[in-house]
Amino acid sequence: MEININHISFQYPNGYPALRDVHLNIPSEQHIALIGHNGCGKTTLARCIKGLLHPTNGEILLDGKSIRNEKISSLAHKVGFVFQHPDDQIFHQTVYQEVAFGPKNLGMSGEVQVEKIKEALALTGLENEKTTHPYDLSLSARKRIAIASTLAMDTDIIIFDEPTAGMDHKELTLMKVIFQELRNKKKTIITISHDMDLVLEQSDQLAIMAAGQIVKVGDPVILFRDMEENFSEMVAPQMVRLSQRVLKNNKTAKTVDQFVDFLIQ
Repeated sequence: MEININHISFQYPNGYPALRDVHLNIPSEQHIALIGHNGCGKTTLARCIKGLLHPTNGEILLDGKSIRNEKISSLAHKVGFVFQHPDDQIFHQTVYQEVAFGPKNLGMSGEVQVEKIKEALALTGLENEKTTHPYDLSLSARKRIAIASTLAMDTDIIIFDEPTAGMDHKELTLMKVIFQELRNKKKTIITISHDMDLVLEQSDQLAIMAAGQIVKVGDPVILFRDMEENFSEMVAPQMVRLSQRVLKNNKTAKTVDQFVDFLIQ
């Protein structure tokens, strides 16, 4: 599902201008990453796409249709949102009940519900925790519960707000598998993250935000390669920095395996 963000602005009730004339096109089935310092407007923009906030000016289109007058319940069929803090969205007594809540409220048939829940639990490594109370699990496990709850809704657009914060290496690897599965299902993905290595490896497009505006959009490799020159306050991923110092022919590796391949060529 394509997303067109047409010159939107948003001001909080206290007068703070969180977004200022933001314009961005996200093609269907692409994975775009939003990066920038805390307070630059990333989460506010994501909440506007989800319909949790309404832009002060401008409009957002999903597949060419404005969401200005759409209810949150209607948008829930189209846009899934994994909050940065999982405890903001977990409120059931068992992991299974939590993951089942979304599909049930979307009106999925019983068989489809069971299928989507089973798939989401397996993908997030929670098959053996179905009867566990979410708050008996670690914070990172609760993040996976929040992710599973959103995946089970099977929306065309999925927004992740800092999905890998606090995750260990095993969980980070699992998150990459989840991204790949969403690609296979042709989902449109928006990821807000401070994990530059993950962003470089996983995203098709990169949008850099600052002071409520999008200051640059483009290929992650190209933007990260020029980051030290154009965005001196931000640090490029380690693979980009290593590639610039070691590799020839202006090649930039996105992963360790690709770096080794480039090195021996």
